[in-house]
Amino acid sequence: MSDKAAGKVPKTRSGVFHSKSGSDYVVLWQGQEICRYESIEAFIDAHAAGLEALESSQADLLERYYNSIGISSGRSGGES
Repeated sequence: MSDKAAGKVPKTRSGVFHSKSGSDYVVLWQGQEICRYESIEAFIDAHAAGLEALESSQADLLERYYNSIGISSGRSGGES
């Protein structure tokens, strides 16, 4: 039986929660507050921006790797 099914609350929580004051949203990671957002829309905007940055960073990393082994990615118009 899981802790949840047994009625036990885990000691460390992770997730996005509406604050007790009801005025904002709190992001917890393993029981630690990471940040707060005024609205769920602000959280989504920040999350989307973070994902975009990661995607761009990953694409740049892959391009550098392929260029280092002599393969053109085609992203920057480099030679094959």
